[in-house]
Order: sequence, then C-alpha cells, then structure tokens
Amino acid sequence: DPPAASAPELARTKKPARRWLSRLGTVAVVLAVLSAILTMLVVADYTPISPSTQVVLSLFALNIFFILLLAVILAAEVWLLVAARRAGAAGSRLHIRMVALFAGIAAAPAILIATVGTITLERTLNPAFMKDVGQFINDTGRVARITSQSYCQVLLRDTALAASDLDRIQSLFTSERALFRLYFSSRARILKFTSAAMIKDSGEIVERGTPPGSRVIKPEQADYEDARANANACIVLDDGRTLAVLRSLESFPDTYVYAERGVEAFIAAFPRQTSQLINNFRTFEALRTNIMIAFATMFGLIAITMLLSAAWLGLGFANRLVQPIRRLIAATDQVSSGNLYVQVPVNRAEGDLAHLGETFNNMTSELRLQQNKIVNASRINDERRMFTEAVLSGVPAAVIGTNAQGNINILNQYAHDLLAEHAAISDQAYIGKELAGIVPE
Repeated sequence: DPPAASAPELARTKKPARRWLSRLGTVAVVLAVLSAILTMLVVADYTPISPSTQVVLSLFALNIFFILLLAVILAAEVWLLVAARRAGAAGSRLHIRMVALFAGIAAAPAILIATVGTITLERTLNPAFMKDVGQFINDTGRVARITSQSYCQVLLRDTALAASDLDRIQSLFTSERALFRLYFSSRARILKFTSAAMIKDSGEIVERGTPPGSRVIKPEQADYEDARANANACIVLDDGRTLAVLRSLESFPDTYVYAERGVEAFIAAFPRQTSQLINNFRTFEALRTNIMIAFATMFGLIAITMLLSAAWLGLGFANRLVQPIRRLIAATDQVSSGNLYVQVPVNRAEGDLAHLGETFNNMTSELRLQQNKIVNASRINDERRMFTEAVLSGVPAAVIGTNAQGNINILNQYAHDLLAEHAAISDQAYIGKELAGIVPE
C-alpha cells in the first residue's frame, strides 16, 4: 500500500500571514487594555502622575493609536474571511457565522458597561438637585448684598438724623461750644457711632462727637460729592468690618458729619464668604463641562478599546473552534472524490475536536484497508479466471462450467462453437444463462 499522505492545505493549520496577524492582534489587545487602564487611573488621579492637560491628551492619543491599530487588524481578519468565502473555502460560511456570533457575545458586555458608565458619570457630575444648589448659592449672594445694604441704609439714616439735629442747634456751636459738644457726644453715643466728627472738605476736624482717640479717616473727593448729592453710599473700611458715612450740614458751610459704625464679624465676613462661594461654584460649573468631556472621552475610548478587544477575542475563539471543522470539511470533500489517503492534523489542545479528527483518520484508514482488500480479491479472481480460460482453451473437447444454480459461468471455444450450432441465442447471452434452458438434452 502507498503511504498515507495529508492534503497540502490541511497540513498547515495557519498560513504565515494569518499567524503573523494573530500574534500582532494579541500584542495589540494587551497593550490597548493596559493603555486604557493607565488612562483611567491617571485621569482619576490614582497615580503619582499629575493629570495635566498635556498628560491627558497624550494618553488619549495613545489610546486612539491602539484603537486604530485594532480596527486595522480586525479589518484585515474580516477581509481574510470574506476572501475565503468568495473563494469557496471549506467551512467559510460557518466560519463567518461563528465569528459574528462570538464577536457579538463578547462585545455585548463592553457596550453595556460603557452605557452604564456614561449614565452614571452624567448623573454623578450633574445630579438633579444641582440646579437648585446653584439657585440657592446665587440667592445667598443676594441675601449678603441686601444685608450689607441694610446696614448701610441704617447708618445713612442715623447720620442724616444726627446732621439734622446739629443743624437745629447751630446757635449753640457759637454761643455754648461745650454744650454743643456734649449734645453731639450724647447723640453719637445714643446712635452707637464708634466714631463721629464734623469735618471740612479739606479733612480738617471741626468738632468731635466721640473721644479724641477715635479714628477719623480723610474721605476721598468723590465721597464729598456723594454727600452733597445725598447719595446712598457708604465708605467701606477694614475689609467690611466698619462702615462710614458723610452727610453735609446745611447750617455749617462746607462742613460734613462723619460717622462710623462697626459691623458684626459674621455680617462683615458673610458677603466675602458668599462671593468666594459663588466664584468657586462658577469655577466648578465651568470645570464640570471639561470634566464631563474628559471622563466621557475616557469612557468612550475605553469602551471602544474593550469593544474591539472583545471582538478580537471572539474572533480568535471562533477561529480556534472553526479551524478543525474546516479541516474536517476539506478532508471529507477529498474522501468524497475518492481520496482515502487524506489525514487531518490532530492538535491535542483542541479537545473533543481533536478526538473527532483522530476518529476521522481511523475511519479513512479502515476504509482504505477495506478498499485495498477488495481490490486484491478482485485481482486474484481475475487472475484465476484468466488461468482457467487459458487451461480450457487447450482442451480439445467442449467444456462448460456452471455454478451451484446451474448457470453457465465459463466455457471454452469448443463449447462456444457447439452451442452456436444448436442454440438459438447470441453468444453474448451464454454467460449467466441456465445450461438446462440452452441445451435441454
């Protein structure tokens, strides 16, 4: 028997191009997943690397590179599948279906996780109550301004009242200066001024309503103009902890009442703290959009990376599953064409499919042995028949051989000539005919 031989296309389970593509795809998947994990850790500030704009953009660019590489590798794999289908390769239709099935199964979790992550991120950075929080902070700022303005209005009213009182006793200023000073001091004490004085627009102090050690600042020229116009404006001192007011005196030429009053520490700090809170909230609002874009981009890149990686893994799993089946289909086609010497390569790592390949090889071996036995038996019968015919042709008498049923299975030339003289049928019908029917005697 000739030695059993494998079909050339079955001897190689992978072509060099596909083997190279498979290795490149595996490396690309590993690097892409590691890049996605690194990006997530850096953006979430879980590494010593500061998530600066340059670093984040560089990581995004790296992820995009691996995504494009995976996309190209997947496109090449799909092109090989389509090319095999067009060429009518064995099992190509099954291969495409299996690839689509496993790629879809592998990609579904990645899509689900990406969707859930995006929704969770959006709800985390933009909760439903955030609008109410913003409104509350803005309202707090308005309350702080109204509170400060109310303190200023009260001081303006009290200062105007003191100016009116001093205008009414203008005559005491020239006749009873001490009595005037005493009255001025009592009014400043009753109105709770921390400092009170009558000053000229040059800054000269005409009279004090509080002890000499009390502070009297020199107002700006604009403050005098506001006082002459009776504008509702206060001079803010000590970072809001003190308010001062100027009011002109009608009975005293170019003279003004200067009054100071302290503001409670909480009320003084409240506008400043509120302003800082509003600025911080506005900064957060401005950054929140950037944060959402950055995290959404990160989630999108990670999702695409995982999607392509899952598709590649599904493709690889389908290839490993379908490859033995394709070899069996190709071998079966050769067996159907009469080649019983075909053998499929067996890879023990393929499990049950490897057992199926061994069974197929055993089957073809048995079929080949049976075929060889039949061929040998037929050859021996032909040789025996030819030997018998040669022997009978030398016998000078008519010899007819029959089987157990009495049917003619051999005859020599003398018998042939004898039957031709007495039988009424052609010589083609002698073999297989009943001898008693041809020669009744």
